[in-house]
Amino acid sequence: MSSTSCPVARTSPRREAYRELTPLRDLAILEEDKRYLEIRVARLDTRMAWAEDPPSGTRHLIGNLKAARLGNSEVQAKTAFLVYRSHLEDDHQLLSGCREDLLRKMNGAWKVSRRMIVLAANVLLDKNLSVFL
Repeated sequence: MSSTSCPVARTSPRREAYRELTPLRDLAILEEDKRYLEIRVARLDTRMAWAEDPPSGTRHLIGNLKAARLGNSEVQAKTAFLVYRSHLEDDHQLLSGCREDLLRKMNGAWKVSRRMIVLAANVLLDKNLSVFL
């Protein structure tokens, strides 16, 4: 995956729907490139990832797939997701939203090239966002 972004969603009147999401490279909940994602994964194997010690129990539900071919080697896919995270006895999260992925065919396999995540909530009240959406 080349990049993942999760812009901040704002409550906007319908006439200003274009302002609902912050632009790329502006204020974002997440904005990660491939190198940063690799660092996040490697960090989980160290003793530095205190937010995931012990590891969380997670369930990812993905649905409502809509796909459109953009060219010979690209597909745009939109999905809805629900992520449940349980950590320790009293720490639970329920996150929902949608993902817009750009898939590219590379060496005969489809790979996620770009992902934009839009959370249904405008404000996150959780202690951390240590799971992958």
